[in-house]
Amino acid sequence: TLASPTDWHVGGNSGTTPGVNFLGTADNQPLEIKVNSLRALRLEPTANTPNVIGGHALNSVSGGFTGATIAGGGGGTDPGTGPNEVGSPFGTIGGGSANRILGYAAYATIAGGLTNLIQGSSYYGTIGGGTANSIVGNGFGITLSGGAYNGIGSADYVTLGGGAYNSLGDLAQHAVLAGGYMNTIQTGANDSVIGGGANNYLYFGTLGSTIAGGVQNLVQSNATYATIAGGLNNQ
Repeated sequence: TLASPTDWHVGGNSGTTPGVNFLGTADNQPLEIKVNSLRALRLEPTANTPNVIGGHALNSVSGGFTGATIAGGGGGTDPGTGPNEVGSPFGTIGGGSANRILGYAAYATIAGGLTNLIQGSSYYGTIGGGTANSIVGNGFGITLSGGAYNGIGSADYVTLGGGAYNSLGDLAQHAVLAGGYMNTIQTGANDSVIGGGANNYLYFGTLGSTIAGGVQNLVQSNATYATIAGGLNNQ
């Protein structure tokens, strides 16, 4: 234990003044905290808001962006796992493994899960979890709650609830695909809804159309404001 009262002691200090006394760096260098000689937390200085990187030592903020947060996770021993990466301003990854926010997906969030991706100018996009889900392209306020292998293209204020292998296409503004399996809302199907089921399709330009559920139902291109309540092989 050092005698000087200006040193930080392992048993704590008293008489400190916040802002004057601090644990950190006084130059333009990151601060790292390690456990068992492995990095557990990295605080990176930027011109604006510092980047906070927790979890695996290979988790990173790329591209010189500011205000990014990786709360933890990354790495792992299971196949397909890897570090988490944020390459967008004010992007946030909560945990999980091999999740990425790239490009100019400002203020985007991936809460957790495995190998989820947000990229492009997907402002305020959110992936809740699951695996291999993606928001790819330009858009605002996109939400993909979870599930597996679901994808959303360039659109504004759309929602994909979950399920697996579901797809919501470009410019399908304000559309909702609640879940199910291998359901598709194609490009330009504004304000449309698929409630669930499997292998249901809303084709190009089906403005305001709805398939509530069932299997292998479809609304053909440009059939606006159409509704299929459910069942099998309805068109």
